[in-house]
Order: sequence, then structure tokens, then C-alpha cells
Amino acid sequence: MNDRSHGHADEELLREIMPRLGMEASAPTGQYRRRARVKYLLPRVAAVCAAALFVVAAALQLVRAKSISADMDPPRLDRDERQGEYCYLYLTDGDGSGIDWDSLAVTDADSGEPYPDASHDSANGCVRVKLTGASVRVTVQDHNANPLSLRLDPAPDAD
Repeated sequence: MNDRSHGHADEELLREIMPRLGMEASAPTGQYRRRARVKYLLPRVAAVCAAALFVVAAALQLVRAKSISADMDPPRLDRDERQGEYCYLYLTDGDGSGIDWDSLAVTDADSGEPYPDASHDSANGCVRVKLTGASVRVTVQDHNANPLSLRLDPAPDAD
């Protein structure tokens, strides 16, 4: 067997085996290289990543929903301050759902009429009430409708 026929047999064997190994011959040189599978792989990787992101987003929504639904405690008075004729009530809802500032109502405690001299700052969790001598009721709830009701009574006259 001469060198030329032996080389031809090797080339035939390579042509038969290499495609099974995921290799292909480059046209001019006859050298084998990996087939370009990127065009097949990228859409599959993208689909797997999208599915994984969907699962993670769904899990986060479930965790958040469970933490909000587990909120059974109403907002609470964290601290209060008096500055001149104003009382500042600092409220917090540390267990999850947050304070529903749209539910805030400040009324005359005896008549139930809206109290005109009150405002709030939701960024600081503060309700400001001007003290006029009448009893005032402050009611607010969290986003799970757990209510807090506070009554502010005028200070008794000093004897």
C-alpha cells in the first residue's frame, strides 16, 4: 500500500466519523471544525432564560401576596410630638402592607364632622392636627383594611 492510497483511506474514514462527532470539513483545507450550532442554541437558551424569569417573577408575586395577606396588625402610633398648637402623630405599619393614606379621616370626636385643621405627610408617616380644645378622632387603615383609631382629647385645665 502506497502513501497516497493510505492517505485516501484516512480521509474517507474522517469523512465518515467526523460528522457523527459534530464536526465538518472546511472546504478549501479539508480540516475539520465544530459545526456552528450557535444559530440553533441561542433561541433555546433565550427560551429557557425567559421561562426562568417568568417563574422567578411569579414566585416573587406569590411571596409578596402571602406577606400582605398575613398582615393582621393595624398601623400603630410610633411617636407623637407637640409643637405649639399642633400635634404631630407619626404612624407606621411595619408588618407589610403599608398605610393606606387615602383612608385617613380626621373628625371631631363628638360630632363626627370632618376636622378642618389637619394634614398629613405620607413620605414621613406624619399626621398634623391643630389642637383647638375639641376632641379629635384620627382613623386610618393599612392596605389590608386593618384600622387604627386614635382619640386626641384636650389637656385638662391646670388648677
